[in-house]
Amino acid sequence: MCDYSLQGLPNRLAAEGEELVAHRFPTTTIGFTSPQELQAIAQARANQKRSGFWSAIKGWFIIETKPPATAVCIPPGARLSLQDIPQRLQREFDVGPNEEVTFTQLTAQPYTFARFLSR
Repeated sequence: MCDYSLQGLPNRLAAEGEELVAHRFPTTTIGFTSPQELQAIAQARANQKRSGFWSAIKGWFIIETKPPATAVCIPPGARLSLQDIPQRLQREFDVGPNEEVTFTQLTAQPYTFARFLSR
């Protein structure tokens, strides 16, 4: 399941055992994507950067036409291993730095969010 705000982006279903990272997409929604894809996008952008005053000025006016990172959708019932949970969230949700969770869809209503249920 992908958040409705990610539906306009390229997306695919997660593969078993795949490592994913949280990413803020151009829609401002945070979702999952592949760290390898983010690294490839960053490398491509770094290769395109030119130094110099006029190149910097032109960069302000260039509209990004390349597709953003692919959103990775998690199916309901999937077991996830969350790692490196920030301390603020650990305190707020009474969890540790690493947790095993089940991704659960609570409703079929459109424009509602799914939740992670711990343990």
